[in-house]
Amino acid sequence: MKLTVFVILLTLIFSNQACAQLQNGSVAPNFTLTDIDGNTHELYDYLDQGKAVLLDFFAVWCGSCQAHAPSLENAYQAYGPNGDNSMQFFALESEDNTSDPQCDNYNGYQWSQTLSYPIINTTSSTPNDYAISFYPTIYIVCPDRFVTQVGMVDASTIGNFITANCDLTQYDNDLMVEDIHLNANPCEGTISPAIELKNVGINGVSNPQINVYLDGQLTNSLNWLSIIQPGSNTSILVPTIQNLSPGNHVINVSINPDDNLSNNSIEYNFTQNNFSATDINLSLTFDNYPQETSWQILNDNDEVVYSGSDYNAANSTFNTTLSLEAGCYTFNIFDSYGDGICCTNGNGSYSIGIDAFAFSGADFGHVESVEFLIETPIENSSQELILSSGWSMFSTYIIADTMSFDHFVMPIQDKVVIAKNYLGLAYLPEWNFNGIGDVLNEQGYQIKTTRDCSITRQSNS
Repeated sequence: MKLTVFVILLTLIFSNQACAQLQNGSVAPNFTLTDIDGNTHELYDYLDQGKAVLLDFFAVWCGSCQAHAPSLENAYQAYGPNGDNSMQFFALESEDNTSDPQCDNYNGYQWSQTLSYPIINTTSSTPNDYAISFYPTIYIVCPDRFVTQVGMVDASTIGNFITANCDLTQYDNDLMVEDIHLNANPCEGTISPAIELKNVGINGVSNPQINVYLDGQLTNSLNWLSIIQPGSNTSILVPTIQNLSPGNHVINVSINPDDNLSNNSIEYNFTQNNFSATDINLSLTFDNYPQETSWQILNDNDEVVYSGSDYNAANSTFNTTLSLEAGCYTFNIFDSYGDGICCTNGNGSYSIGIDAFAFSGADFGHVESVEFLIETPIENSSQELILSSGWSMFSTYIIADTMSFDHFVMPIQDKVVIAKNYLGLAYLPEWNFNGIGDVLNEQGYQIKTTRDCSITRQSNS
């Protein structure tokens, strides 16, 4: 939980020379926080990349913070990605009642135009973890995770501190997988990933190979026929991955090993939220302040089809069934105070789905939005599954007379190399081995074929 205004004001009035209680040389507490642009950052991730990290704990209304912000921005330009890329900076707004728009513009002070590095408003318990007692409090954390309070210093002083105290290693050959942009289309069941690579080494990197894995299976292997110069970024588009089955998925991107193995891969967890049932369940458990919580379901015309508000039973659970026509929907949940429904004032949560699968959440700021699909009811008694050469994913809704996996793929058995279910159990036609057993409806399967092919399934009705 963030600090209260009352404590901050008393500290500013009576102790302008106060010192933060987190002792120099302490191990910096880790955090995973989301900035006002929706990007998530983990402190230790940056430290493990060999970067020093500057943490600026501030308040939007703080005059000293506003006066010092341009100096920090100058330092970021010198040592951040536009400079020598030896550091990462974070501005952590440390008050409970500050909104994201105020982090953009507070009474005419343009915070987001002054600072180009991430501004984090939903800081949870981090200010308390760092024992913040006045603004601004500025720490530098070296890659060894030891922290030092440095005060309101300028760019050159920051650079001198890093040189004297932080062992920053720069490798000759160091290509970093910086980010994955999923570009998901939940209502189509597809993702079109964009992979961000950055050369943080001394030498140029030629023709890197990028491997993309979905749920542990290789889906794409790309050779980027170009040179990535030191300090430069490139974005690589991966062919669209289709036919995502409902439920949880993991995408992993890796590159060929270089001098620094710690940043050669990245992983991202996501869910595919689609349901064949038209009746789905909403379960909402409140925190200590249920009156702050409201929610709505929007259809693809942005029309409200269900909503709820004005709750008053703290820590209780509200359940309801939502009857929805086929189509794409958005679930919005709001917290008027801006601290979500977990975890500083109770342990609230929500889930939407059916018995087989539900998506859920709890820890957010003012609002969280999730898209989901209600599938068109099945009118016919057959289904065609189109499989591309190489790895594909599929699921089926057809109930056939025989559901054994080897019978399921019999029409294309000569083209199948291997198939796996979500547990990793395999079907190996070359060995006449069926470790999967029966096909389960609406479960995801991965299959590798030697050429493009298709299967048509007939129901038993």
